Amino acid sequence: VCGLTDIQRAARYFHIIKISYGADRKTFGTNRKNLANAIEYLEEIQQRLKNVVIENRDFESLIKVYDRSGALFYLDPPYHGTEKYYSGDFGEEDHIRLKEVLKGIKGRFILSYNNDEFIRSLYHDFRIEEISRSNNLTNKTNAERFEELIIRNF
Repeated sequence: VCGLTDIQRAARYFHIIKISYGADRKTFGTNRKNLANAIEYLEEIQQRLKNVVIENRDFESLIKVYDRSGALFYLDPPYHGTEKYYSGDFGEEDHIRLKEVLKGIKGRFILSYNNDEFIRSLYHDFRIEEISRSNNLTNKTNAERFEELIIRNF
């Protein structure tokens, strides 16, 4: 948006994230949102992210830059078979490339994925833990459960 400062653009983006369904920036619900609470939450976010580096670039080059024996990577790629719901290109070859990059790192990684046979087969040499979580997009107590995999090299 022309004429806005970086802070104004960030504030606008934050507003859109907070009012969109599932933070997708595309769909908007009819529930009321208390943005004052969200603004107060920014201070907590600032503290939690104090020493965190967030970059938006290809995972392979990013991992190569930061990989060392003491590094810990948390990765949450698009789930296999659901790539069409994400912006950007991430296909089957990227899932394979990610596994190849991770098998050669010096550091440790934690990877979250959907419970999928292709992923289980791809990462069969690593520790795979099945977990079940509720749908975090609903407030219902009997919310749908999602089966996921936590994959790690330690």
